[in-house]
Amino acid sequence: IGGVFSWRRLPADVQEEWDDAVAMMTECAAQGHMKAQSLLASIYRGGFGVTEDQYKARELHTKAAVQGDALSQSALACHFRDGTAGSLQSWSEAAVWFTKAADQGDALSQCELARIYMTGQGRPIDYSHAVELMELSAAQGYGQSYQGLMALAMLYKEGLHGTKPRWAEALRLMELAVKGGRLGPTGTEELLKLVGDIRECSPLLRQRVVVRSSNAEFDGACGVAIDFGFEREEGGEWLIDSGRYTVKLDGSEGRLVKVRVGNAAKEEGGQEGE
Repeated sequence: IGGVFSWRRLPADVQEEWDDAVAMMTECAAQGHMKAQSLLASIYRGGFGVTEDQYKARELHTKAAVQGDALSQSALACHFRDGTAGSLQSWSEAAVWFTKAADQGDALSQCELARIYMTGQGRPIDYSHAVELMELSAAQGYGQSYQGLMALAMLYKEGLHGTKPRWAEALRLMELAVKGGRLGPTGTEELLKLVGDIRECSPLLRQRVVVRSSNAEFDGACGVAIDFGFEREEGGEWLIDSGRYTVKLDGSEGRLVKVRVGNAAKEEGGQEGE
């Protein structure tokens, strides 16, 4: 149902059935039923068969949020973030409720809480936690289109905010953002350029490689280059000569070794790795 206008165009018998359902939900909500409160709040918020009432919606969301309903906790957090429906704008209160919903796996709240930790509004800046939350949100496919995915991808690509470059993860998230089809022509073109830069600068990434080393234990060993990044920075810039592939060696142990760019070569006849 798209709102009051579309509601009025529904057949009378459907409207009557919905009225009965709303009446039952209202009764259940008055008795403290959490899900009824949450659902009824959404009905008032959208004006689905009732007069839209943001204040009533906030009141019901608050009751359900206190009982632990993640959707209502997220909705209440948004009210505090934006200062709507009679709520005083408060980043700290928004963070409290986004945290409660995020802890229950709500993807929107994980993304919004990540932004709070990245900006320091309502919580001390904590980039590591922000990355963790954004990754959890991105793993569920949420990104408010592609923004969450892109923010995380750029963190991994550039090694920002206390993180080290992890190009494999940056590449994966960029490809996921492109696959989502929400970037538009310009956004897609810009992102594909970044993807191309990563592949050009780390051509062995995801490939099967042979390791060349002065250490006899690793010389001639084969495996998959599962990541690429830089080990050292100077003046805020990552040093090119510190670029290393992370190679997962063949064998049951799957040992990981860091390999200089010049000490890795594509395995002859090798296929792309996982």
